[in-house]
Amino acid sequence: MSEFNCSVGKKQKYREKFELRKFGKGFNILNPIWWGKAITDFFKVLIICGIIFGLIFGYGYWKGIGNKPILLGYKDFVSYIERNGEQHKIEVKKGMLYFDDKRVNVSNIPQLKPYGIKIKPKLFAGLGTSGGEVGIGAELAHYFKFNLDVFGTQKAAYLGISYDIEWAEWIRNSSTGIAIGKAWQNPEDTRILWYWSIKF
Repeated sequence: MSEFNCSVGKKQKYREKFELRKFGKGFNILNPIWWGKAITDFFKVLIICGIIFGLIFGYGYWKGIGNKPILLGYKDFVSYIERNGEQHKIEVKKGMLYFDDKRVNVSNIPQLKPYGIKIKPKLFAGLGTSGGEVGIGAELAHYFKFNLDVFGTQKAAYLGISYDIEWAEWIRNSSTGIAIGKAWQNPEDTRILWYWSIKF
């Protein structure tokens, strides 16, 4: 008689049996291990619900910004213009702008959108973990006054997020931010850079 109950190449099926003792142990609220698992599961569900709610709320907020009407500080009036042989109606009604009886929203005018993708050349200067650096690059996208920048200096290539700064007539078309990058000569060398940029 063989000493073993299994052999190579054969699959052994194991089915766990239901035991009332284990079932009751799983609801033992006096067990600290049970509380640890319960709290962990609770926070997992809470995080997932928060992400789902954030995505839904964020999308609704994003769409709401684009659907805002153009508000003008004018009294109601109607005007007609002719373009390419076609006549168009421009109207201000209750402070809102209408074009050919259709309300004009923020999303209809790219210049008024608080977000967008547009490449704008920039000059960069900053101070990082390896001293001062200067370079050239571009702004790729913006959301309100926040910008996504990509640029290269004499030492590294960077990806950064900056915030537009406007102060009276002294400072225009500039922003400041933080960037992370990789050195040209050693890609394993990760660098952090505080920078100032100017659009041109």
